[in-house]
Amino acid sequence: MLTIKCFKSLCLKAQTKKASEIHEYYMKMEELLHKIIEEESDELKKQLEQKDNVIIKTNKDKAKAVEKAIIAQFPVNTECIYFGTIDNTNESKETLVKFGHSNDLSTRVQNHHKVYDNFILVAAFRVQNKVEIENIIKAHPKIKRQIRGIEIKGKRKTEIIAYDSGFTIEKLTKHITDIIHTKTYNIENFNRLLKENTDLQQTSKELTSKLEEANEVIKQKTFEIEELKEKLSKQTVDINNAIQENSSVYHNSILPEDENTKKFHEFIDTMCIVRHDLEEASTNMEGQFRIWCKTKPKKETFHALKNYLDTRFKPTRLSRQNKEQIVYGYVGVKLKDISYKKRYPIGCNDVETFLFQVCVFSPNGKILNTVLLDEFQRWKKSVGKECDETDMKSVKDYLNTCEYALKATVWSDKGSNEGYYGVSLRANETKHKTTSSTGKKVEKVDIATGSILGSWETIAKAAQYECVSTSKMSIGIKNQTKYKNEYYYKIADNP
Repeated sequence: MLTIKCFKSLCLKAQTKKASEIHEYYMKMEELLHKIIEEESDELKKQLEQKDNVIIKTNKDKAKAVEKAIIAQFPVNTECIYFGTIDNTNESKETLVKFGHSNDLSTRVQNHHKVYDNFILVAAFRVQNKVEIENIIKAHPKIKRQIRGIEIKGKRKTEIIAYDSGFTIEKLTKHITDIIHTKTYNIENFNRLLKENTDLQQTSKELTSKLEEANEVIKQKTFEIEELKEKLSKQTVDINNAIQENSSVYHNSILPEDENTKKFHEFIDTMCIVRHDLEEASTNMEGQFRIWCKTKPKKETFHALKNYLDTRFKPTRLSRQNKEQIVYGYVGVKLKDISYKKRYPIGCNDVETFLFQVCVFSPNGKILNTVLLDEFQRWKKSVGKECDETDMKSVKDYLNTCEYALKATVWSDKGSNEGYYGVSLRANETKHKTTSSTGKKVEKVDIATGSILGSWETIAKAAQYECVSTSKMSIGIKNQTKYKNEYYYKIADNP
């Protein structure tokens, strides 16, 4: 079959004049056909563009009509939730909608027309609690993952939702409608909320009960922990003190192994209690050592005694200040309580009666003979007895044989002369008043020996020393609670 292409080829190969004219004819015809086709194509393209513009304009007019109709349904002071499409996009080039809440929809839409590119209101929903509904929309799991943020004119806009073929405008509308329906005030929702409230109240009661039980357990455990901490702390102190006590002072290279040291050891073993929780005034220690020796030691001996006490025990300011001046002494040692007893029946010896009524025996006591005589004779006159020249001799005879006093040269505030250590006038014993007169004096008693290990003017002071509360100390005194199976506290028999 002879085609146009084949015929054109034969003309080219023929190389004749007629063939050339025929070839030229077909070339012009083909050019003309292409021109006609191009003109018709341009005309059709223009018609299509005009049609598209008409459709776009129609859609815009339709959208504006819809927007106007929606706005008309929401006059001022009508709460609503709304959303509309915008041409603005984000870095991911997603298609976006702007949503929000308002009680003046018309003004809000006009504002969005100025801020966003081609904002078109798509839907609005009448509500009575717009802020709550908007917060629920933002928290809805399917909507939350579509929420975006864009920047417009330097301001960050966050009430933006991205939509696509997977999350369409229709789906967004349904989600918002469902949310509003669940929050609409009707009998079904009221009953549902009533049931939820009842369930929540029941759950709250159960949780409150469990919380109270848990708090009680925590309180009990906390108390037990504090007690264990207290025991652990005391055990640590006891262990450390036991280690120190087990380290024999006889092998202390600081103390010389001489006669004085041996004598001091004997004095401590005989007259004192050595424990980590005890303390004693230095004046009492020196005074009792003087009386225990039965002779006034030399000055060098007292220096050696002080060095011995400073080395073996801890010099410190005492926690119990019961004088008009600061009392210093030693921690870790205490003089054993001395029971000062009379040798004669009551009323059979005037000197003894005088000494136990007007005077007092103590380790740090001292008095001149002249003072003793004056006070003895004054006492005799007060009880209607006559004074005589043998009064001084009677006093000396008694005190020279008394184990609680030591005859020696005495230095006192009234001068220096012959006198006695271990005794003083009761009136001269000034006490540092730190508590009320109604306080109960408390004593710490050793279980094994019954010795008084310490005394305090009030229960509160004793509790502070033992590091426990006042109420716990009071109960412990009442029940005679044993501490470490070593000692207990009691109210003093003669407070």
